[in-house]
Amino acid sequence: MINLELSNKIKLISLLSIVMVIYIHNYNIKEGMVYFFDIDSSLAFINIFIQNLFSEGFSRTAVPIFFLISSYLFFQKFTLNVYPRKIFKRIRTLFLPYLFWTTVVVLIHFTLQSIPSLTHFFNKRLIVDLSFWELFVRTWIDPLNYPLWFLRDLIVLTILTPFVYYFLKYLPKMTLVVMLILWFLDTSLYIIDHDSLLFFTIGAYIALFQEEFISIKISNKKFIFVLISYLCLAFFKAYLLTENGSLETVFTMVLFQKSLILMGIIVLWFLLDRVKMLSLLFFTQFTFLFYVFHEPTLTILEKGILALFGRSPFVSFISYLFLPVFILMGLTFFGLFLKKYFPRFIAVVTGYRV
Repeated sequence: MINLELSNKIKLISLLSIVMVIYIHNYNIKEGMVYFFDIDSSLAFINIFIQNLFSEGFSRTAVPIFFLISSYLFFQKFTLNVYPRKIFKRIRTLFLPYLFWTTVVVLIHFTLQSIPSLTHFFNKRLIVDLSFWELFVRTWIDPLNYPLWFLRDLIVLTILTPFVYYFLKYLPKMTLVVMLILWFLDTSLYIIDHDSLLFFTIGAYIALFQEEFISIKISNKKFIFVLISYLCLAFFKAYLLTENGSLETVFTMVLFQKSLILMGIIVLWFLLDRVKMLSLLFFTQFTFLFYVFHEPTLTILEKGILALFGRSPFVSFISYLFLPVFILMGLTFFGLFLKKYFPRFIAVVTGYRV
């Protein structure tokens, strides 16, 4: 349904997005709204600024991009007649991987919590102490493997696809406006996040009615203008966060966070028209594996590093920069091992993406 150039572009933007997600989760300078150390040196300031710039700035584009792509691909040539077939396919590509990886992470937590010397590393209740309902919640509603909230939302939205299709078919502009308002107001519908609603709807709208959006190109002059504006906004937001610890007003939060997300999608999409990055296509086969298993790997290693070397600006900075790279390399070798010796297994648990 899509040509090779677009397919490669989607694979690369998905890979870059999961790298962003890992850096978001590797943010290690705060507990709540308070920094772990004062900005009393150049290294501390640089560390806090860079983490705010990448994790709270550039990388916030990643999740909306995933919803856009997932929805766009789902609604390709969509009619209500093909809905049952698409749902059946998503059982293999979404539901079974979700069930497997959330179970794996629960078992990992249970195993580590069974070691007395490690229990103090866990802030929440131990698995063994959870009731059946609490375990259900930590599996399906508020997953212990917390990055899987995206997959959970995608499963729910996929089931609700006929409603999305109906509203877009008969009230397309009104539907988009309502979704945009809900997004700016940070409105969620129980377990469905506001990012999920808006960008899943936009992806569906593009696939159904505005397919030409995908092939739009912009001049270098326009791209540079958008890029510079985006960078200025991201750097200014990072500076404010570094100095104040938070964006104190709703206005500044909406202005910076929402604007950065929208501009970031545009910048990343048109950047890949100029920087092909085809050498990274090899790693795109493991994008889903990076997503489902960078946690709890990341948290375990991060806590181990900080416990062993202390929570200093230097340790925090080095851990932030290089721990995601180490995890990506490790999961790549893990994926290659599974692909060689257990090809059927890795195919099933990654939703036939490998």
